[in-house]
Amino acid sequence: MEHQFNRDKQLAGKKWVRLFMKRQPSLSLRQPEATSYARATGFNKPAVQKFFSLLTEIVDKYKLDGSRIYNCDESGMKTVQQKHSKVIAVKGKKQVGSMTSSERGKNVTVVCCTNACGHYIPPVFIFGRKRMNPVFMDYAPPSSKGFVQDNGWMTMTLFKSYLEHFVEMVKPSKERPVCLILDGHSSHTRSLEALDYAKSNGVILLSLPPHTTHKLQPLDVGFFKPLQTYYDRYISRWLRSHPGRTFTEYQVTGAFNEAFGKAATVATAVNAFAKCGIWPLNADIFSDADYSAAETTNQPQEYGQGGPVEQEAVHCEEPVPDDITEAVEVLAPANEDIASGTLAYIKR
Repeated sequence: MEHQFNRDKQLAGKKWVRLFMKRQPSLSLRQPEATSYARATGFNKPAVQKFFSLLTEIVDKYKLDGSRIYNCDESGMKTVQQKHSKVIAVKGKKQVGSMTSSERGKNVTVVCCTNACGHYIPPVFIFGRKRMNPVFMDYAPPSSKGFVQDNGWMTMTLFKSYLEHFVEMVKPSKERPVCLILDGHSSHTRSLEALDYAKSNGVILLSLPPHTTHKLQPLDVGFFKPLQTYYDRYISRWLRSHPGRTFTEYQVTGAFNEAFGKAATVATAVNAFAKCGIWPLNADIFSDADYSAAETTNQPQEYGQGGPVEQEAVHCEEPVPDDITEAVEVLAPANEDIASGTLAYIKR
C-alpha cells in the first residue's frame, strides 16, 4: 500500500504525527534514559539465571528467610545538590537559578545495608581525608561509624572493617548464618582477610553479576533515589537558613541523618527486594522483554574488551592476590564465577 507521506522527503509531517498520537492515547512522548553498552549486555538471561540458581541453593541449604538476607552498597553523598526542586517563575525568563555551595563539591561515601524485612544497619561514612575528625560524626545516625581514606573510596581494608561493623550489628553465627548480597567491586570480592572473616562469622557473601545492579540490587532499585531526594532538599533548606555560609563535610552526616530517617522505611526495603525477585524468591521476576537489550547486542566479545564478563569500574589501590581463586569456595568453577562476578563464599 502506497503511503501518503511527503514524496520528496519520504517522511511523515508534523500534522500526521499529531493526529497519530491523538489516535493512540496509550502512547506518550518520553525522554529515554541513557543505558550503557555494558549494562545492555551485562543484564542477560544466563547471568541472571545463574545468580538466582546460587541464591536458591543458599536459601535452601541454610533455610534462610527475609530477615537473614541482606543487601549492602555504597553511594556518594556530595556537598552540593544533584537535583534541584522545581520552582514557579515568570514566563519568558531565560534562566532560573538555585543556590549551591560550590560547582562540584566534595564527596563522602556512605555504606548502607538492609534486609528483606526492613531492618536497616547503621550506615558507615568514608571521608576523603588523612585523619578522622570526630566532629564529622556529631549528627550521624545512632551507632554509625566513620572511616577515612585518601580518596574517600571503599577499599579491601575498609571492607573488612565494614564486615566487623555488620557482624556487630547483625550478630550472625555459623549455626545461623546470613546472606549478604553485594556488587562485584574488587574491594568486596578480592580481600582474603575479609572473606575469611565473613566465613568464620557466618556471613555468606553473594556477588551480583557485573552491570546488573540497576535491576538486581534492592538498594539501587528502591532506596537510594528517595534518599538522595530528601538529602538534596535538606541542603537547599540549609543554605536558605544559613545565608553567606557553604555546606561542607561537617554538615553531611546531619543531612544524611534526616534523609535516612525519611527514606529508610520497612515498605521501601520490602518492595525493593520483591521488585528484584530476591525475596520472596522469584527467579522468573524478569520477562523476556527485560532481556531484549542484551539479545539485540549479543555478539562475540573478547574477554576484558567490554563483553559481559568485564568487571564494574572500580577505584581500588590495593593489589589483588594471585591465589584468590584457590582461597575461596564457590558453587561452580572458581575462575568462571569470579570472571562473571557471581561469587558465593559459603560455609561448608
